[in-house]
Amino acid sequence: MNFKFSEGFWADCNHKATRSGFKHEGTLYCNGEAVQAKICYSNRTWERFQFESLLRKLMKKARLSIEDRKVATEFIDSYREPSSFDTIVASARIGELMCSSQAEKNSWKRRMMQAGLGDRLSFPANWDALSEDEKSTRLDAALNSLKQSI
Repeated sequence: MNFKFSEGFWADCNHKATRSGFKHEGTLYCNGEAVQAKICYSNRTWERFQFESLLRKLMKKARLSIEDRKVATEFIDSYREPSSFDTIVASARIGELMCSSQAEKNSWKRRMMQAGLGDRLSFPANWDALSEDEKSTRLDAALNSLKQSI
C-alpha cells in the first residue's frame, strides 16, 4: 500500500505472514533517500489504520526536515481507511447514473445495500406495496444515514 504525503515524499508498505504471526515492512522515500523499517506482530494490532505504527517508525528513522515531518504527521493523524459503508453508498449511488426508471434505481440501491449489509439490513413486510417514490425516499434516507456514520 502506498501513502503519498507530498510530491517526492511517500511510503510503500506491505504485509507479510510469518511463522508466529505477521509483519509490516515499509520504505519511506523522501528527497531521493530511502529508509526501511519493519514491525513484527504475534497477534492483532489495534491501530487506527493498517500500517499506522510502521509509518510512525519510518518517520522516526528518517532524517526529515521540520516541514516534511509536519506534513507526514498531519497526514497520519488525519488519515482514515475507506469504510465498507463508503463502498455500499458509492455502489448504490451508481444506480442513479446507470438506471433509467425510478423502479430500476430503487431495485439497484436495494440490491447494493443488501449485498453490503447482508443480514444487518431488513425491509418492512409491506415493502413491495410502497410507491416507488416512497421506496426512493426511504432508501436515500438509509444511504444518508450510512454516509453520516462513516
